[in-house]
Amino acid sequence: MYAKRATIVGSAWSAVNDTTAAGGVRIANPDAGAAKLASASASPASYFELPFTAETGRAYRLWIRGKAQNDSWQNDSTFVQFSGSVDASGAAQFRMGTTSATVVSIEEGSGLGVAGWGWQDNGYGVGVLGPVIYFNGTDQTLRVQVREDGLSIDQIVLSPVQYATTAPGAGKNDATILTETLTSTTSTTGTTSTTSTTDTTGATGATGATGATSPTASSDVVWTNTMNAIATGSSLQKNAGCGSCFDAGALSGQQVTSGTGVSFSVAAGQRLFVGLGHDTTASTSYAIDYALSFWQSGAFEIRENNVYRTEGTYSASDVFRISVNGTTVAYYKNGTVIYTSKVAALVPLFVDTSMSTIGAAVSGAIIK
Repeated sequence: MYAKRATIVGSAWSAVNDTTAAGGVRIANPDAGAAKLASASASPASYFELPFTAETGRAYRLWIRGKAQNDSWQNDSTFVQFSGSVDASGAAQFRMGTTSATVVSIEEGSGLGVAGWGWQDNGYGVGVLGPVIYFNGTDQTLRVQVREDGLSIDQIVLSPVQYATTAPGAGKNDATILTETLTSTTSTTGTTSTTSTTDTTGATGATGATGATSPTASSDVVWTNTMNAIATGSSLQKNAGCGSCFDAGALSGQQVTSGTGVSFSVAAGQRLFVGLGHDTTASTSYAIDYALSFWQSGAFEIRENNVYRTEGTYSASDVFRISVNGTTVAYYKNGTVIYTSKVAALVPLFVDTSMSTIGAAVSGAIIK
């Protein structure tokens, strides 16, 4: 699993562009001089999660490729938990929602040190393998929370065979990038619940913004609830706030109902999300129901409530569209379908944005 696919909760962890990391991104927890924690938290304020599919009754070996800030052994360990992990007898262990967790330390043993990227399992000591992990069902979630600050992670492996007794790569100065084999994109957390109502047009869906209207023909997006951004016609641009925080955005004053959608372009070299969602507050959260996530590098991802679906590349001349047909949401690039959501839509939806870099912009936003 590539850490770049993770759903991040709270502020301790963040995605950092890194050309040495798998997929060009590592999930990092900066060194703040905090003391090492003695145990995991049952309700951590911050963590990141990845969904995966497991086989019941099989023993899995856990490996993580991590990098300690400043190559310090005091920045090299983390807690790992699971939604349905058990031991060989079927008893729960290392479960989310408890203080039980397995520990992965990138330093192989006391006094051995760390250097650059390194692979380690949940055992500590030269040649020591940690406990294997079993699961009580196929759809699972892995959670990582802070033990020592200063750690970055880019790859996580759960292997019943190939890496059952052998690390995927070196313990120090490693350059191994494995092929991504994540087999599930359904997360057990991070979803947004909505309250079903009936709007004035008779469509069933989430409660909308006061005064919002359903377009009957092509219309420019009218931006409302702007935060650290300026609207000029159908265009929206971040002009204030933090240069690396998702603290800007706006919503459409119009509803998106079945048979309609939004088309738009984005500025190149900027970091932002554009999509369709139910949140009608001034929140600038990027956990949007159906969204395109754009990176400065020219890459985009489709993320639904920040759960990764697929990816591609883009330029400022590309026109994207997210449309709703019945309960089906489809994503387009220059008129070609690039992904069809497996999450049924509950209309009405609203165009929603979340912007990070100063200058991030959406242009030509049209609902039709």
